[in-house]
This record gives sequence, structure tokens and C-alpha cells, in this order.
Amino acid sequence: MHAFRAFHTARPAWARSLGKSVLYEAPTDAPQPPDAAKPTTLTAKAQTAKDKWLRSEAAQSRMRDRLKDASLAGWQRRKIELKLKLGGEKWAPEKKIATSSMEKIRLLNSEFPQEWPIKRLSEQFKISQESVRRILKSKFRASQARTDEREQHRQQQIHTFKKARLSHAPAPQTRATDKGARQRRGGSAV
Repeated sequence: MHAFRAFHTARPAWARSLGKSVLYEAPTDAPQPPDAAKPTTLTAKAQTAKDKWLRSEAAQSRMRDRLKDASLAGWQRRKIELKLKLGGEKWAPEKKIATSSMEKIRLLNSEFPQEWPIKRLSEQFKISQESVRRILKSKFRASQARTDEREQHRQQQIHTFKKARLSHAPAPQTRATDKGARQRRGGSAV
């Protein structure tokens, strides 16, 4: 009984609210042997409980109290501030930038870190500091095939746009319907 109590109190508050229900489920794509290691995927019920708890006032006040701790490292403080700002929602930036701009951010920061800190990059590219941090942290680089595919799609869109614009263009004015031509001839420009 003592081991159960230690396990029960060590779980986060959102997990304690579920009682004895199953917290984790095995991935459905592969059969798991009975002695397999604990899977890492939360059940739908557990994920809902976690999301609900993160949006609760108790969680928000607990995070605000934790922010008052002077011993917190800068990254821990930013992480808690971001959780408070998002209110338990997932990260969804308001503005998304092009891959080429992301490459410029990475290049400027790697080549000139003193001249281009995160704050200056965020001001220059008009995105949040958190977005710049995430861009610099990410290791994703598009393959050459994917880059070529994007460029081909972009060129196709430009061609389609120009073609549509030309087909919907107003008919060119003839000399007989031109107001300026009538006025030059001395007629009325009705």
C-alpha cells in the first residue's frame, strides 16, 4: 500500500484526477508483447484530462507562483511564461515565414551572433522571439527534391495567376469609345 501511495502522489495532478484508469496505451500499428516496456502515448482520456488541467485556474496560479522562484534558470522561466501565455493550447504562431527567411535567420545568427541576437532578429523579421528561438533550435532542412518541387509549384502558380489576369482583363478601348478622342474631335464626352 505504501508503494501505491508514493506512486499516486508522484503523478501530476491531472493524472491523479483520472483515478486508477489507464494512463498510457500501446501504439496500435505494432503488436506489443506482454512484457514490453511502458508505451509513451497518452490515452485520449488522459490527454483530455491533462489539457483541461493545464487550462484550469489552479494550474495557472501554480505556474505564476513558480515564476516568483528566483532560482529558476532563464529557459525554465521562458517555458513557464509561454505556458501561461498559451493557456494550455499548442504552439501556433500568428505569422509564418518562408523557408528562405528561416535560412537567413540561421545564417545571420551563426555568422554574426553578437550583431544579430534573438531580439534583433525578431524585430528585423517581425516575428516573436519565441519563433526565432524555435527556428534556431530546429534541425530541419528541406531536401533538394522538396525545394525543387516547391519552386516548380510556385512558378506554376505565377503562370496560372498571369493567365487568369489576362483572360479577365477589360477589353481595350477603341478610338470611337475613347473619351479623350471625342473631346479632341470636338464632340461631347458623355
